[in-house]
Amino acid sequence: MMPLTPTQLLALDTEQLLKELQALTEQTAPTYQPALLLLWKVSLDPLLQAAAKAALLRYLSHEKLEETAAPLAIFDSILTKMPWAGDYKELQQENYQKFVAEASPYEQLLVESPLMVHYYLDLGRKLHLLFGLSAESKACFEGVIKYDATNAAAYYALARLAENIGDTDAAVAYYEQCLALEPLHLYGNLQMGILQATEKEAYEKAIEYYNKVIEIDPYLTEVYVRTAEAYYAQKDIKRAKQFITIALDINEFQEEALHLLGMIQWKHEEEVEAAIETFEKGLDHQIHGDSGLLLGSLGHIYDSRLGEYDKARTFYEKALKAVPNQPKTLRRLVVLLENNYQDYGAIANSYEQFLTAVKQNVAVYTEYASFLIKYMHDYELAQLQLQNALEINENDVEAQRLSRQIATYVQEDAAGGIDSDNLLDNEEEEDDDDDFSGGGAAGDN
Repeated sequence: MMPLTPTQLLALDTEQLLKELQALTEQTAPTYQPALLLLWKVSLDPLLQAAAKAALLRYLSHEKLEETAAPLAIFDSILTKMPWAGDYKELQQENYQKFVAEASPYEQLLVESPLMVHYYLDLGRKLHLLFGLSAESKACFEGVIKYDATNAAAYYALARLAENIGDTDAAVAYYEQCLALEPLHLYGNLQMGILQATEKEAYEKAIEYYNKVIEIDPYLTEVYVRTAEAYYAQKDIKRAKQFITIALDINEFQEEALHLLGMIQWKHEEEVEAAIETFEKGLDHQIHGDSGLLLGSLGHIYDSRLGEYDKARTFYEKALKAVPNQPKTLRRLVVLLENNYQDYGAIANSYEQFLTAVKQNVAVYTEYASFLIKYMHDYELAQLQLQNALEINENDVEAQRLSRQIATYVQEDAAGGIDSDNLLDNEEEEDDDDDFSGGGAAGDN
């Protein structure tokens, strides 16, 4: 009987794999060294980890073993060095580069093994989602496709990455490749529909994708919400409400369905009290707590419709505390604080709290810089916000414009020769339409 190849070894089920690992000797184990190192450092099965390490120690010293395994450190640090426990972005980047430099013995094994490829894809997701390392993330997914061009999960991951960094055309292309390989990919169809609706305003095309999702999983609440949003965007209120009803029959507390229903009651049916009652269903839930989206909706209705600004301010602030990443709610709060309270300290604090929690929003950095220039005359802090914006997107036009002009303004302001409003003449007016929420990170785990 011919001996197993490393790829064949990694393709075995756990029970058989353990038997093969235990049978390896000082003479046979070195043949499988890359596979053994992957089982020890990448696998999350403690039995496999222990058996692989034992096989390696049959011919390596402890010191040599640690040295040999060093290129795989990224698979450990990505699980143990979390961003909320410290600033580990640089460490993760360094560890990933060490892996890339020594990837040749490992990458093909990672991709061709049903056991290992999921860990490699998960590494790519975490590099981007937890640490913002988009280039490294993309390299992981492309590494999978390099050795397996039929891996639909890798194309889906590339699509999600492209979507998250704002490259819609690339995202669509990757979703198409994903769906060509796996037409019944649940989240590929869902996200493709969301992109068609939110980015291209191709609502009928979006509904086609949503219908596929319903065929695959008729109990997925989100797809009924997205379908309702597509009909709502086409002013088909009757059909929108039909799909909202289905969504709420599955989950009566689904916040986006409640939000859209409330907006219909408020904006189209003139039933303000009914809208408030709908929004309030998302508050104080015994499991989910408060809904940041629906708190923001309550703030919006008390602000723009009822003129009860104290209530509006309270709901806006609670919304951002519950879910910080709500830039539209932040903007509405800022306008309220500026126009009705002239509380510039509270505005600055609101921006700071948002940007402490959400560090990747270029528009908010730029808007905060504009506020600091216009009202606080704090050009140094404004420049810092612009630097943060340009680190995320070096081509952002407004951030570039303000950054260039601040230096000039600092000099001319001392002579009283320029109005800070001149720096801000490209600011957009507050969007106060009855927009709906869409384009969530479907399928992200």
